[in-house]
Amino acid sequence: MRKRCPHYLSKMVAVTGDCLKPGVGINSEDRQTLVDNIHVVFHCAATVRFDAHLKVAVSINLRATKALLEMAKEMKQLKSFVHVSTAYSNCRQPIIEERFYEPPVNPNHLIQITELLNDDMIDKITPGIVDYWPNTYALTKQVAEDMVRRGGAGMPVAMVRPSIVIATNKEPIPGWINNHYGPTGIVAGAGLGLLRSMHADPELVADMVPADNVINCIISAAWNVHQTWNEKKAAGKLVADSLDKNYPDDTDIEIYNYVSSTQKPIKWKEFMALNEKAVPEIPSTFAIWAYCFTLNKYKSIHKLYILFLHLLPALIVDTAAKLMGRQPKLLDAYQKIHKFSEVISFFSTQQFTFTNFNTQRLYTKMTEEDRALFNFDMSQLDWEKYMFWHIRGIRAYLVKDPLSTVPDGIRLRRRLLIAHYLLIAALSVLFFFLSVRILTLIFF
Repeated sequence: MRKRCPHYLSKMVAVTGDCLKPGVGINSEDRQTLVDNIHVVFHCAATVRFDAHLKVAVSINLRATKALLEMAKEMKQLKSFVHVSTAYSNCRQPIIEERFYEPPVNPNHLIQITELLNDDMIDKITPGIVDYWPNTYALTKQVAEDMVRRGGAGMPVAMVRPSIVIATNKEPIPGWINNHYGPTGIVAGAGLGLLRSMHADPELVADMVPADNVINCIISAAWNVHQTWNEKKAAGKLVADSLDKNYPDDTDIEIYNYVSSTQKPIKWKEFMALNEKAVPEIPSTFAIWAYCFTLNKYKSIHKLYILFLHLLPALIVDTAAKLMGRQPKLLDAYQKIHKFSEVISFFSTQQFTFTNFNTQRLYTKMTEEDRALFNFDMSQLDWEKYMFWHIRGIRAYLVKDPLSTVPDGIRLRRRLLIAHYLLIAALSVLFFFLSVRILTLIFF
């Protein structure tokens, strides 16, 4: 960008907004500027917290979507509007296709409910509204899709549904990441020796996609919806032109499932094995214990791991900290980790099946030059090469442990491994003597 358009920053104008507020918190002057000048809208803003309060999730994921669609209808030069959803918005479907599904509740009714009721009343009715959706995030993203179907009629609109978004593949640099969501948090916790068990079926496919690939797909979708819209309009084939304008028809809105499972699947056990392979090469100086991680298919076994490998060690460490006059922290940390991993388990213990014919077709429509600039072909991804940078990105950008400290990390890892095996030996000896003692008391 700097080479092709060195003064591009001078064209950028920051607009103050807040998706929690009506009209996304944009003042009338800024709103008019957007209406007069914007050509392309990328609606990516969302709360991705799985445990978000229903009112917050509805305000950000649903009401803000409605406000932006209403604003887009007024935009005089609008060429395309791309809404970013999630591949798991319809996670209760046996096969998730690139089409709209009926929502469990009318989007406008859900907005009205959360605006009229206080937080206590919303808390009481949330279980009934969320019903069999895993969380408020998945529910509100699904209902927001219906809002796009209704509000996007008669506009050049597309929707992209990425699966679990992880660190970048190539741009701006390989391995860049700035959040702990999803598998990223699992890898970080395991690498630091904090996380030792995850409730996941090792044989299931973990559907993950690099962040820069997702962005390239979103940009390409914006280009394609403009091209397709103009072609249909010129041929008089727009469904929106032939139907009642109040009818929420979705035929003109193209949906792109951006997933890896259809073209480059990787199982949970393969994903963690590649990360485990990389850990000894670049161990962190912030590690508290040696890498000791297991994927447990059965929840009961996972709970035993949690008890003996998380809670009991944390209790011992925190008790020692109290005796030394220090603030105990480990049990609190594990409470947060367990809450996070419980949410993830819904997606790691079930197999989701997607289709992505529209996405693959979009890539084939692009020129060779555009494919090179905006590559999102998952079939080209080398997972092993990707994981090489993935673990380095987590260390450098998430844990904030620069790669220059790798030699220190290697020395720390050696000490932690010695402590790890000494502890195992001590516990084995203790178990042996206790077993002998118990057997002696029983039989002699």
